[in-house]
Amino acid sequence: MKKQKIPLLKRYLQATVEGFKSASEVLTGLVSGIKKTRSGYSTPEKQRKRLRALYEAEGHNGETLAKTIINGLTAWISGNGINVTLKKVAKDEKSDLRTNIEEFLEFNKLYSNKIQSFVRNGLFDAEVLLILEKKNHPIFKKEYVKVRYIQKDLYNYKVEYDDNDPDVPIRVKWKLKDDKEETVFDQQEFVLVQFGKSPKLGNAISTLERLDDILKKFADSNDLFGTPAPVFKVKDFEEAVKFRNALEDPNKKSTDGTASLWDAGNLLIMPGDAAFLEPSGAGAESFKSEFELRAQMGSGSTGYPIHLMGFVSLFGTKAGADSILEQINTQTMEDRQIWKEAMYELIVLQAIMMGFSIEEIRKAEIITALPLNTQFQLMMLSTYYLPMYKEGLLDLESFVEMIPNVDPEVVKERLLKEKENKENADRKALEDSVKNFKNNINKTPNLKEVAA
Repeated sequence: MKKQKIPLLKRYLQATVEGFKSASEVLTGLVSGIKKTRSGYSTPEKQRKRLRALYEAEGHNGETLAKTIINGLTAWISGNGINVTLKKVAKDEKSDLRTNIEEFLEFNKLYSNKIQSFVRNGLFDAEVLLILEKKNHPIFKKEYVKVRYIQKDLYNYKVEYDDNDPDVPIRVKWKLKDDKEETVFDQQEFVLVQFGKSPKLGNAISTLERLDDILKKFADSNDLFGTPAPVFKVKDFEEAVKFRNALEDPNKKSTDGTASLWDAGNLLIMPGDAAFLEPSGAGAESFKSEFELRAQMGSGSTGYPIHLMGFVSLFGTKAGADSILEQINTQTMEDRQIWKEAMYELIVLQAIMMGFSIEEIRKAEIITALPLNTQFQLMMLSTYYLPMYKEGLLDLESFVEMIPNVDPEVVKERLLKEKENKENADRKALEDSVKNFKNNINKTPNLKEVAA
């Protein structure tokens, strides 16, 4: 009986060893993303959800670049927490208003993590709704005004504006699924912090998603191109089948219950040749090139320095790094100013709710600040703002408010006192000099004084 001839292609496929099979599975995973439909323009609602999904990712995709950037921008905008000063109230003067503000900030943790939470949600939602409600503190057993954040996509709240001034919100309301009536808050009970229509990072979402995708695919490519595949050469197909079965280790089971194959590094006796095939890694270079390009795009669109993302090699010079730090300082300046005004509005509204009159609040002249204590900020203060202050181009109050971790009023009072003392000393020295000069003119010198 004539032996049936097995097609060459089938023989080749059957003779493929397990190493090539694993490599092909990884390769399939690499190229499977090519057919993926990429998302283009999206509504602000979808942008908010995609940003939150990137930030709240867990598991093997938990470390996302979006999380790094959002945390970095949050820290840069919120700085070292809010700093409140009563300009017209002396430091040693007893003030119920100051006590009220200190308790309000402390009870709501606005000195630390709560302000960062509000800022972070502002990056997600492009607006932050803060509700003010009178509560009794569970620990201190004292009445205070509690600040509560209302997420836009969870509450679907509606904002009503003044007919005469469409930029002034006068009422917010919402009705949840199990609510019988609408929840309504009037103008004096909420603060609406707005940053525009779309999230701040809306234009960078696709880039950030693609960067995370490239990092995952780059890791897969390393598994493929960095792991040599074992190749065994035998006499014919029958020997290939026998040898394939002989490679199985019956004493070592895999996760699916089948026998595991021979492990590299162990003894192997075979009637043929053995070698390791190392595929070329040239294909991974395209991932690297695209990643570097998109990382620079992401840095430009978010205003977040590329070296603070962790890619120091993509930014080679210190001068360039300093210029990028100036970029993030400029990018976040507007947001910092918006939050300073929002914190001022919160403080004023809660003070009114606690019984203080608007005249008393205005008389105190409340000043809010978000000091930022970084090496770059201190360098900017010493290099640019201090000379401007000395030349009279910047007033003392504005300069002192830029200094982090200090009470502006205390520092300003001390500087003014020192300046006054110096001016008095200079004036006295000048007066003494003029007096001595007049005395010397009216005095008739003798021969000894002339000789001297």
